[in-house]
Amino acid sequence: MLVDAEDGLLDGERIRRLVPDWAQASLWFCGPGGFGRALHADFAARGLPARAFHQELFQMR
Repeated sequence: MLVDAEDGLLDGERIRRLVPDWAQASLWFCGPGGFGRALHADFAARGLPARAFHQELFQMR
């Protein structure tokens, strides 16, 4: 769990730093749509295959 005021924000760079073998992994995301799109674009730009990114499709109110 991250508390943004204490730990900073979660982003692709942080995930890659914490998961060294990220390129061989699947990424499962559940959260705000815009954040999911940003993560997907970030990982795709670094070579993660589209089929390796999974996102729950819902809208937060």
